[in-house]
Amino acid sequence: MEEGPRRVAEAPFSHVPVGTPAWKGRGCPPIIRATGVRMRPHILGVGRMEAPVRGRALKSKGTTLVAVLVAVALLALVAAVFASAFDIALRSCKVVGNTAQALSIAQHKIDQMRAVGYGRLTYSELATAGIIDGAPTIPPYSFVDSDNLRFYFAQPGGRLSIAQEEPDVRRVTVEIEWGGTRQTAGDITLVALISRE
Repeated sequence: MEEGPRRVAEAPFSHVPVGTPAWKGRGCPPIIRATGVRMRPHILGVGRMEAPVRGRALKSKGTTLVAVLVAVALLALVAAVFASAFDIALRSCKVVGNTAQALSIAQHKIDQMRAVGYGRLTYSELATAGIIDGAPTIPPYSFVDSDNLRFYFAQPGGRLSIAQEEPDVRRVTVEIEWGGTRQTAGDITLVALISRE
């Protein structure tokens, strides 16, 4: 009686004849492809493989001191870039905040002038209404203390000028400036025309 290829039921590759590697024609063994762990393929008569070799992965030889230093240097470089960007963003935010606050105060000052009206745009009327400070008494008037600009800005200055534009129109100019570093100092100017009603 002719005997065919022997097969063992419990073997993982029992359909392969004895003496033939189970992964023949498929590149490397499937366990190596799936796990990346080096295996020692041995034919034990039924196409079985030994347990994995413990220790190293296929191509890893461990982390060297140079690789760790390079990684730390790259991390420090990235951290320095982010810290610099954060500082620039913080400064820009302060400049934008100061400008927005100054525009709001200047617009409020122009609204106060419109409420007073064309005929009452004099020093005595504006000082009585609390729109300008007590000094100076001639244009440009100051409003640093009347609007408490020191609360909002470092080294503030606020000036209000009134000029006759036409017989029935006056031009009101509101200027606000503030100090600080070269990057955070600034100034704004708003001009409005107030006419006789």
